[in-house]
Amino acid sequence: FPALAFQYGGGAFFIPYILALIFVGYPLLLLEVALGQHLQTGDVGVFGSINKRCRGVGLSAVLCGFIVTTYYVPLLSWVV
Repeated sequence: FPALAFQYGGGAFFIPYILALIFVGYPLLLLEVALGQHLQTGDVGVFGSINKRCRGVGLSAVLCGFIVTTYYVPLLSWVV
């Protein structure tokens, strides 16, 4: 896919994607892992310790991971 996107002029998409990954995604991942290690709890507990209303953020992160997994596992098993 990346080669096709680059071939048809979509390569400029990868520059902001990589920049967002480096400057937003990676620091948020490190923050979440560090808070989880410090508080010794899961996703919902980490965001719940920040504010009670933020528990939904942790729950949605877990739910999104579950949805992506249930989508890609059958897809990959069908392709392979």
